[in-house]
Amino acid sequence: MHEPILQVMNSKYQSFVNYYHSNKDKLFTYLMYRLGFDRALAEDLMMDIFLIAYERLDQFDPKESSFQIWLFRLAHNHLANRPRARTEKKAESPEEWIERHSTEADEVEYPMTEHIDNKHVQYLFTLLSEEDREIISLRYLQGLDPEKISKIINKKMEAIRIHLQQALNRLAGLYKKVYLPEPPGA
Repeated sequence: MHEPILQVMNSKYQSFVNYYHSNKDKLFTYLMYRLGFDRALAEDLMMDIFLIAYERLDQFDPKESSFQIWLFRLAHNHLANRPRARTEKKAESPEEWIERHSTEADEVEYPMTEHIDNKHVQYLFTLLSEEDREIISLRYLQGLDPEKISKIINKKMEAIRIHLQQALNRLAGLYKKVYLPEPPGA
């Protein structure tokens, strides 16, 4: 009598284990970039999000979207609803930040450009808003198109395109400000 229930539970568990293994690195990278490379917080939230995903696995419909999109939507909502620390960020130079985050940053190497060291890009990410970090990381680190991003963060595709362009402009502005300062007397 209990055998069919056990088969369903084992099937659900096995499906989840497969989803976990194929998405854990993607989710960790997303969280690291989104949270400004706070490894401890990213690990804690990753476990919270996977627990939520497991508890709601019966709500996942593979006909509606991929597991990755569904998982990132859960992550986006979880991050949006979490209380945020209201601490003042200490201004750090790129060198100080790279030294302090060398191990954490090394674990999420994704070359965003051939011309800039990845750690320098990661430092610039910490200077962006969390929303800018999210949209850039979804587009360029996860390789998602604006249509998929719109499903994750529940905004219209055109708004995604505009926000993405503005975020990239802010990132470029930060690059110029931090790494290409005006020469003295200019």
